[in-house]
Amino acid sequence: MDGVASRAVEASQGKARATLIFGVPTRLLGEAVAASQPISVRVTPTGTQHIPIWTVQGGLPILRDGKIIGAIGVGGSTSPQDEQFAQAGIDAFQGR
Repeated sequence: MDGVASRAVEASQGKARATLIFGVPTRLLGEAVAASQPISVRVTPTGTQHIPIWTVQGGLPILRDGKIIGAIGVGGSTSPQDEQFAQAGIDAFQGR
C-alpha cells in the first residue's frame, strides 16, 4: 500500500507465520489473547527461531482439501481491512 510504514512488512510476515504455527486466522488468536484464554500449539524443534509472530487480525490460512498449504499475512491498514485484503489474495490465488 502506498505510504505504509516499513514495519507493515514485518507485521505481514508475523501474521502469516502465526497463522501457520497455530493453524487459525490471527483474528481468533487475538481474540483468545484479549480474553486471556489459553492457546496451544505443537511447535516443531525449529519453532520460530526467535522470529516474531503477530496475533492481530490480518493473517489467514490457505487451505486445499481442508489442509493448510500456506498462509498469507497483510499489514499496514486497519486490522479488519488487513483481513479483507488477505482474503482477496487467497481468492485470487485460488481463482475465485
